[in-house]
Order: sequence, then C-alpha cells, then structure tokens
Amino acid sequence: MNLVLCTGFKYNMIRILSVLSLTIILSACSRVTIIEEQQEILPRVIAGNELNCPATDLTHCSILSPIQDLAEQYFNDSENADAEQYADIINIGEKALEARIHLIRAAKTSIDIQTYIWSSDKTGGLIARELIAAAKRGVRVRIIGDQLFSGNDAKRLAATAQVHENLQIRLYNPLDQKAASSGTDMMKAFFTNFKGLNHRMHNKVMVFDGRIAITGGRNIGDEYYDRSTEFNFVDRDILVIGLVAEDMEKSFERYWVDPITFDLDQLIDVREHLFIDDKQQILPVPEFSNVSGFEELISRALDYDYINDEFVKNIHSLTDIEFIADRPQKPFIEDDEADINTSRSIGLAIRNADHSILMQTPYFIISNPAYQLFREIREENPDIEYSLSTNSLASADHYFVYALSFKRKKRNVKNLEFRMHEFKPRPADIEQFIPRYAELEKLQSPPDADGFYEYEPEEPTGIDRYDTAPIKTKGPRASIHSKSMVIDNEIAIIGSHNFDPRGIAINTEVTVTITDKEFAAELADDIRLAMQPQNSWTIAKRQRVPLLGHITGIVQSISRMLPIFDIWPFRYTSSFELREGMAAVPIDDPEFYNHYENVGQFPGTGANNKQISTRLISGFGAVAEPLM
Repeated sequence: MNLVLCTGFKYNMIRILSVLSLTIILSACSRVTIIEEQQEILPRVIAGNELNCPATDLTHCSILSPIQDLAEQYFNDSENADAEQYADIINIGEKALEARIHLIRAAKTSIDIQTYIWSSDKTGGLIARELIAAAKRGVRVRIIGDQLFSGNDAKRLAATAQVHENLQIRLYNPLDQKAASSGTDMMKAFFTNFKGLNHRMHNKVMVFDGRIAITGGRNIGDEYYDRSTEFNFVDRDILVIGLVAEDMEKSFERYWVDPITFDLDQLIDVREHLFIDDKQQILPVPEFSNVSGFEELISRALDYDYINDEFVKNIHSLTDIEFIADRPQKPFIEDDEADINTSRSIGLAIRNADHSILMQTPYFIISNPAYQLFREIREENPDIEYSLSTNSLASADHYFVYALSFKRKKRNVKNLEFRMHEFKPRPADIEQFIPRYAELEKLQSPPDADGFYEYEPEEPTGIDRYDTAPIKTKGPRASIHSKSMVIDNEIAIIGSHNFDPRGIAINTEVTVTITDKEFAAELADDIRLAMQPQNSWTIAKRQRVPLLGHITGIVQSISRMLPIFDIWPFRYTSSFELREGMAAVPIDDPEFYNHYENVGQFPGTGANNKQISTRLISGFGAVAEPLM
C-alpha cells in the first residue's frame, strides 16, 4: 500500500465514520414525543388579498381541462360515485410536471400539497410561481413541507408568507421551532432533541379541488422531473379521480390541523424577518426562477387535446382502489387506529401473495420482521417468485445506503431466492425512461481530472442529500426512486413507502392499492422494463472453486451475521452482464453462466474510495441498518 493510498484510506475512514454518524442523525430509531400543547399565540402576518380574477368568476379563471371534465362527470353521476374511479400511471418525469402545471392552472377552488423535499431550483421555483398565481386568482393554496428539506431559507419563506392570504404554508415537525436548520443545528438536536430530529413526513401528495390527486415517489426538484443535467430519478406517480382523492384531502386536513405542523409566522427565524417589536415589516416580493427553459412544457400543459391524449384517453376505470396514509404522529399513539397504517397494509398484501411478488424500490433494506415474513412465505410456498428492481452502486443516490443493502445480498438471493436486478446509471433504453436525455446530456458538466462523474451538490443545511460513487459513464446519471409493487399480477401498490425499516417505524408514508389485473399488468411492464438485461445487471451466485469456495462460503456466512466486523472480502453474489448475442435466462437456468459474464461487485464504477467505503460500511455499519 503506497503513501497516497494510505493517506486516502485514512481520510476515507474518517469520512466513513462521519457519514455513519450523519446516517444515525438522519435516520436513528427513537420514539417521538407527541406534541399535544398548542403553538404559542403570536401576532399573525397580514398578507395581500387583491385578486386578479373577477370575484364573479366561480371558476377563478381556471383553464379548460379534460381531467376536470372527467372529474365533473364522475361527481355529477351519483351512481358512479359509489362505483368506478379513475387512475393513470405517470412514469416520465417531464409528463409528471406537465400534469402538475396543468392541474394547478385548472384548479377552481383549492390546491393542497404535502412534500418531503422542496428544492430551491428551477423546478421548485416554477411550481412556486404557479401556486402564487393560483392564489392570486382566488384559489386556496395550502402547503405542508417537511421542515428538514423544505424550509432552508427563512427570509424567502417570510416574504412568501406575505404574498397572499390564499397561500398558506406550514412546516412539519420543525427543529427548535425554526424553518431553517444548519448542520450545527442538527448536530445540536442530535444531543438535545433527538426525537424531534428523527421523525419526518415522507408523504408526497397533491390534491386539486378535493377530487383529483397525484401521489407517488416524487418530491419537488429538478431531478424528479427530468430537468437535471447531472442526475435524474426514474420515478412513478399515480393520478387519481374520485372518492380516493377525497380520502387524500381528508388525510391532508388531518396533518394540517395537527399541532406537529407550524404556520410560517409561528417560526422563530421567519418571525425575525417578518416582525420588529411585533410590528410587521414589508418585505420585497420573493423572486423565484423564471420560466426560461419551461416554455414548451408549459405550452403542452395548457393544450387541452394534448392533456386529453396523455392523461385521460387511456385512463383506467377501477372499482377497487384504496388510499392509506399514516397518521401525523405515527407510530407513537396507541389507540383504535394504531393498526391502520401503510406498513400493515403492505404486509397483509404480501402475506396473502399466492404466486408472485414484483417490487421496485431505490434500495432493498428490509427489517428483520419483513425478512421473516418473506422467509415464512417461501417455506410455505416454495414456488412463489420474488423479483426486485433496485439500484446498483453506480446508480444509487447515496453510496452508504447501498452499502447496507449490499451486506444482505446473500440472504436475499440464497435464503429468500429473490431475483434481483440492479439498475445501470445509463441503461440502454434510457430514452424510454427519460425522453429528453439527449438534450440534457449536451449540458452535462465535464468529468473531473481522472475522467469520473460524481454528483454531490452543496446543501444549505450542510447535509449531503446526494453522495454518489464516481462513474466514467457520460451523460446524466439515472437512478431508481419509484416505490411500487405488484402481487399475483393483480394487486398494484404505488406510494412513498420504500418498504424499509424507516418507512415502517419512523417516517409517515402514503400508499395507493389497486386490485385490477389490467392496471397491475401495466405497472408490472413498467417495472420489468428496468429489469431487462440491457438496463440492469443481474445479481446471482458467484461461481467458485469447489474446495476454496466451500470454505469461503462458510466463513462468509459467519461474517455476514455479525453486525460489525463483517470484513470477509469474498462475497456469495456478484453482478452479471448478458453476453452479446445470448438470450436472457433466469439465474437458476443450467446455462446461466454460459449466457452471462461476471462483471464484479460494483460494475460501472472505477476503483475508487467509494468502493472501499461501501465495503467498510457494509462491514462496520450494520448497526445503522434498522434506522434506514
């Protein structure tokens, strides 16, 4: 080991320990104190009230909308209101943004939004501008953002609070009753307010007029809508019309009135900008990103025929659809509703699976009870098929989270018999996932001096939301962010839940469950596209030298069971690439190793510190696994 490597290794060890500490800060499992007392009553902000739409216009100058027309037809038909509802899958990020802009412009009375992340980038600015415009034409706009990643600029939030009385914003579970938290604030909270730091709202919901809604995996930021030149998520939403949207509205209302959410003018750092000696200050109108670069998208969003073709023409008519949301202070209230939550709903669907479970999630870290559930099902039903689409190290948005899933590959492949497929950072079918990819690629930043591409944007809080492994693949990196499941080719689940310990025990989540073969078939096709050999590496057992392989297998099994000091370098599994000209076969096919080539543990990444970090976190970081 030369001096440079030693120095890099030492630096990397320090960084790994820091990352693990931060992981615990962000994800540590602890009970949350239920907020029962009401917020202190303070002078309230007085916002603008002028409208730019005549008060006599009952539609508040909304645009014509085929989605609204369908909703109108649905709710005007009293018989239909108790029967069929409507749902459409939205896979493409740009189309997801088109739908949102269209529905904001088409809203007549109300818009309610919940989000975990609201980035202050171009997409975040565009949606903010659209919502302000909606408020000024008379639509009531309410927003609940999780404080950790939605409240990073107290001054801008203060100015926004004055814009219009129809625009109301609350933050969920703010640390120290502040909108913006620095890295220092969060380190302090780790020691003094650990419970408050840990409990986050992961819900992503938009409800329009109480009868149309969008939910799924997307937050608000460039990377969720195919707008980033460096890194974009492959994500999934569901657009719904009917009583299920009313259920989402009721869930939003429950969060809105819960004392765990705070109005902006009740937050200490926002008030510092709003008031001096309890006298309100007049702040400049907040500036948000202009619409430059969005002109064509907005034009499509306003085109009635285009929206009809994209979102209404082939919409599914459904009779069995259910929305479930965790309560605002999950899971720390024990009452008659304690068992009504997203995790229990997902668990029951899995428990009742007959012949197949198809999953897609950004990373596969399952709790011990979930592992036992899958194992029991496997023992009772040996022929059931478990299939998984997830990220590789090369495509993952955070290498240390991938490292913890990496540790459990053997038990997932050998014991549970999961057929795992890990997404490539630039899949061959990239333009099916991100149609504007070629346009984005032209604007990508150049690689570093060693020819590698990384994505580690600066964050106002000092927390790295993204910390990717370096890759040499040119073009914006693609990463799976969708959270979906298909059971027995009939039950479809789409939502915010990553099927992980954090979603089960700590975060609040939402899911939509649909029982319909046609809908489930469409969702399954979408997931399986990502699993195709040209788009993902297949995870399978490594071929081993007979005697050495047997000894290695025994030592590895012992090593993997250890929560720490799992440092045995030889792994049970590896990643495999389909050989050119060969047909795809399952991993239990006798010809598998003739058809596929072993491309190592971390294909798509070069030899670098992140690979070393991944192995070390896998070996020493399992204590953080229940916290993910």
